[in-house]
Amino acid sequence: MRKGTKVLLLGTENRYLIKYRKEKFHTKDGAIDLSKIKKFGDKVASAKGPVFTAVEPTQFDLMKKFKRGPQIILPKDAGLIIAETGIGEGSKVIDAGTGTGWMVSF
Repeated sequence: MRKGTKVLLLGTENRYLIKYRKEKFHTKDGAIDLSKIKKFGDKVASAKGPVFTAVEPTQFDLMKKFKRGPQIILPKDAGLIIAETGIGEGSKVIDAGTGTGWMVSF
């Protein structure tokens, strides 16, 4: 795995979206030695015992981490807007917003 690759660490109770690097990542679940992760699907235990699986984050996982301004469009609203306007594959859309880019990534 290359340095800077986005990785989602999935545990039974917590999840962490990180950029991969060959060092320890400290969490409330204990330190996780990221150098033990070689590919997506690998499992790694934290110092306190919980086991995490390294998976490739989906677009939605990444979108949930966007910085939110005071007027973000939520996924349920974005879906309705897309359905009502008939936007589909091949549609041309102009974005004149000055926000976080959340809707563009949807």
